[in-house]
Amino acid sequence: YKRQILPPLLAAGAKGLELATKLTTAVAGLAASFVTGGLAASKYAAGWESTRDAFNAIAGEAAPEMLRALRSNSAFMITDMNLQKQYVLGYQQVGKELADRLPEAYEYLSKVAHATHQDVNTLTTRLYEGIGRLSTRWLGSVGGFVEKSEAIQHATEMYSKHEDQLSRTEIQAGMLDLALMRLQARTAALPPVLNTTDQMLKAVGAATKNLWGDWGTHFLPVARSLAQVFLKLIDGARGLINEGGGLYSFMRTLAAAMSVLIDIAGETVDKILGLDKL
Repeated sequence: YKRQILPPLLAAGAKGLELATKLTTAVAGLAASFVTGGLAASKYAAGWESTRDAFNAIAGEAAPEMLRALRSNSAFMITDMNLQKQYVLGYQQVGKELADRLPEAYEYLSKVAHATHQDVNTLTTRLYEGIGRLSTRWLGSVGGFVEKSEAIQHATEMYSKHEDQLSRTEIQAGMLDLALMRLQARTAALPPVLNTTDQMLKAVGAATKNLWGDWGTHFLPVARSLAQVFLKLIDGARGLINEGGGLYSFMRTLAAAMSVLIDIAGETVDKILGLDKL
């Protein structure tokens, strides 16, 4: 009886062990790929982090609403990072009051960019640089030509001041207001951008990059921890080479670093698999 039962049981056990091994290997490989991809995405997210922080600091409590307006008025064709970067640049050039009108600029310039196969961010940069410099040449290049004398006259009406009392910022506000009004009039006859093939393809590209950045953002703490570990290793190696440091001391540093790396890897995999919530 035992001779009849034991071989099938052993065979089934071997198959089960083989299956478990393959499953463990597959999960480990998937987790490793996930971590590797996350760390690669964190490089993009690291560049976005400072821009996002600056955008949130300038826009304040209205930051989420401003970002939604920028996305919508740019027809979702621009990544969040580039939208926030343009807002920060606008703030640097002309201040917050005029930077807050960036969604309106995107609404009109997206049509111009779509019809003429130009980059909309290039056009918005020209617009705001033109306003910042009070340059009619730069404004003319985006179709919103305004003479400086017109801007001054318009600003006197906006602020109920004599032209001698106007500040540079108020003149810039007058120029931007006139430029946007003229862009609105000149783009009224242009076809809509939404739901065109070009818009949809660019929207997919922007959404993909946003997802990549969001994923990488979750790996930024891991990336910072890894950077600290590697900096310690590099310092130890330089000390060994340049200052004649002891090999034993470097090996201890290496061992401690490996221990930290193992802990980081374990915590990351646990978080990915949700084991930390069990």
